[in-house]
Amino acid sequence: MTINFQSLHAPRGANAHFALGLFGGGGFAHESDRAASNDVFIGWKRGNQVVCLPFFCNAQSAELAGFVGEQIKPSQLSINAFTEAQIERDFRWATDTWRAPRLSFSIASPVSGIPDPHFLLSGAPDQSKRGDRLGVRNSILPALPVRLTLDNRDSAEPLQGFFAVNGLRGAQLLPARNEMQSKVGLTGWQTIQGYGFACRPAPNVRAVSHWDLPSLFTPPHPLPFPLAGMGVLLVDVPAGEIFTLDFVLGWYRGGIVTAGEQKLAYAYTHHYANLPEVLTHALDLAPQTWADAEKFDQQLLASDLNPNRQFILAQSTRSYWASTMLFSPLSSVGRGVGGDGLRYVINEGSFLMLNTLDLAVDHLFYELNHQPWVVRNILDHFANEYSYTDQCGISFTHDQGAFNTFSPPGYSSYEVSGQEGCYAYMTQEQLLNWILAAGLYLHKTDDRAWAETHRELFARCIDSLLQRDHPNLAQHDGLMDIDSSRAAGASEITTYDSLDPSLGQARRNLYLAVKGYSAYLALAWIFDYIKEPEKAQTARASARLAAQTITAAFEPALGYIPALLDGMDRSPIIPAVEGLVYPHRMGIPLDSDLTRSLHTHLETILIPGICRFDDGGWKLSARSTNSWMSKIFLAQYVAENILGFPADPRADQAHADWWRLGCPTNPGIDQIFAGTTPERNFFYPRAITSYLWLDAG
Repeated sequence: MTINFQSLHAPRGANAHFALGLFGGGGFAHESDRAASNDVFIGWKRGNQVVCLPFFCNAQSAELAGFVGEQIKPSQLSINAFTEAQIERDFRWATDTWRAPRLSFSIASPVSGIPDPHFLLSGAPDQSKRGDRLGVRNSILPALPVRLTLDNRDSAEPLQGFFAVNGLRGAQLLPARNEMQSKVGLTGWQTIQGYGFACRPAPNVRAVSHWDLPSLFTPPHPLPFPLAGMGVLLVDVPAGEIFTLDFVLGWYRGGIVTAGEQKLAYAYTHHYANLPEVLTHALDLAPQTWADAEKFDQQLLASDLNPNRQFILAQSTRSYWASTMLFSPLSSVGRGVGGDGLRYVINEGSFLMLNTLDLAVDHLFYELNHQPWVVRNILDHFANEYSYTDQCGISFTHDQGAFNTFSPPGYSSYEVSGQEGCYAYMTQEQLLNWILAAGLYLHKTDDRAWAETHRELFARCIDSLLQRDHPNLAQHDGLMDIDSSRAAGASEITTYDSLDPSLGQARRNLYLAVKGYSAYLALAWIFDYIKEPEKAQTARASARLAAQTITAAFEPALGYIPALLDGMDRSPIIPAVEGLVYPHRMGIPLDSDLTRSLHTHLETILIPGICRFDDGGWKLSARSTNSWMSKIFLAQYVAENILGFPADPRADQAHADWWRLGCPTNPGIDQIFAGTTPERNFFYPRAITSYLWLDAG
């Protein structure tokens, strides 16, 4: 099994990561649309021998030639990378560790969420909530702990270990002592780019810099040399000794960081004044962070998930957090949703769209267990700012903006009127997604105050769904027949915007029909919850109609239900079963005829040559090689926990290998073409749907 794949180690809510794992590059990124790809040197020097983990492309800097021209002298150093056979990688849910001769290197990443931050900001009068505020403060600390161990016990010579990152700009040495507060300071570097790394001062640890390793170890160096772009922590280890260096990676960007309709700052800036303060607090917190990481590592190891599923969930969790941002106004007390002014945002990975709603409805399986308040936060911002009314009633936008720039109210960055195919409107899709997310949130949290606040909106949602059925009430069958006037004559699409029409077209689409059935069930549950029996009855009646229509579309000669129920596309598709996950997670009984039909449907198509690739991986549409990992994981959950299929370890092996072997530069990528992708350094958060495997109970 290869260990050569990239992972994004990321704090919560900071839109930041440290990429590490891919042979050839990694490092710091902040507000980036790609995984970082700078040279990272982690290794040791003894005599003229230098050996590193293989996270670099160039041992010698090309930038140096721009300064010294032909004066570059040959180095006497022998610089080598450990081979893959010499390295052991232990990739767990919260920790990632590499072991090679004489060294080990570990980094810890978060798994748990952000506590409900009602009392995040200063001025909250209830001092009994101080612990909650400290919990939030710690959880959004934009930093990660790192550990480098150097083992020189079997040598008679001293050894120098190092952690070095290239690509730094405006590097400044951190003060070894805080004279203002008479405290021990830091050894390390901060940059004008808003990130850095540091440890506590120690006699055998120095912060130095240069262009590359040959220059670093050429006299009179190693010394601090801020012009150069490679920052280093250099560790002296005497002969016969072992030494562990605990240090931290951190990020910080102050002030307003968004544009458009919202001018917001990162919420962590309300707690930390600058990067040195972040790094200092992260060092204080490191023992607890490592203990928490060990707890989550053991939880996943003790689960009944096979190693491939454990790998997928661990990779997915990291890519989710790398895409998250927690914002607040600079002056935020008493403002905004819930009075706290906070706005939780998830980038659509490398696309950088803000809070894409058709991703939010899939992220929530993880969020409802680890931070349910963020589901409420996202739903409220859609309801209050990113809803609109067309000829049928209310719906919600695809997203809330892009590139940290919030769209005008009622409009997304993505949807274009009159557009066919990709970038068309997703009116029905997003209406269903908001309803399903609201139902799952209420079922999980029993938040009656929130439900009461949205009583009128729930009524508008069911009215809008009904209006999108056939214009003749007598011909209602529970399915969407009417495209939004926002589409301006074009056809609406589904979340599967880049697939063929079997999944792309919204109108009378099987995938969306089952999702609509589930939304009616969710609305019935909601109306029961808020004691609106007549509306609950209407929703149940529409769910029955939808179930009957879908079941009646089953074609015995084919053994499945065609993708489009208007007869225009008879392709078999796996996402037909996807929508069942939502009422199932709400504990709502499902129509038995419908589930029997969908069981037969999946049994028929889940074979090589139809909806399986040759390696056993799942193919969402028989007509497309484009499969999305997040949706495969949803369908696997439905197959195993609702439709009664056995687990599929061969498929798990294939899907894990798509990431490890087919797309090793693209951590958490969703869209994969027959096991690979032309993208490089792309990342995506949606595969956190894999959390359902762990939470199947």
